[in-house]
Amino acid sequence: MHMLNADDEQWMRRCVELAEGSGGDLPIGAVVVLDGKMAGEHCNETVRVHEFYRHAELLALLEAGRKLTASEISRCTLYSSVEPCAMCSFALRKLNVRRIVFGLRSPMMGGYSKWQILQDEGLAAAFSIENGSIPEIVPDVMKDLIIDGWKHWNNEKWMRLTTRGLFI
Repeated sequence: MHMLNADDEQWMRRCVELAEGSGGDLPIGAVVVLDGKMAGEHCNETVRVHEFYRHAELLALLEAGRKLTASEISRCTLYSSVEPCAMCSFALRKLNVRRIVFGLRSPMMGGYSKWQILQDEGLAAAFSIENGSIPEIVPDVMKDLIIDGWKHWNNEKWMRLTTRGLFI
């Protein structure tokens, strides 16, 4: 089991703040951190901008990528209020992000819980990912606070999503 670092709760709280400011989109926030400093942060924009790929994790990684080298990104931690989906998980593996910390699991869409992209040992060889290291995964961080945020955002939608098994 991977352990929390001293700053993990601080950065997860920032993810929650970003999620709260999502402007009607799904309340998901993500932060990329290098050496205790924020390198990129964003909330989901899929609904608001009408572009399915504008996930908080990808947008935070793009922002970090404008500031950091590939070597620096490989030393980063990505924090997300929700487990990265398969699309975001593949990007995280391709970028060789060292550590991933998230709140809610997503057994239908998650790149860790469902598709196992984040922990797949053969992925690096199959897709020519250079370093290919499997990131450290720290799930379920501040899960109750994140659930409260989803309920506050739209309790009816939260109940539908959990009934369908999208989040746990």
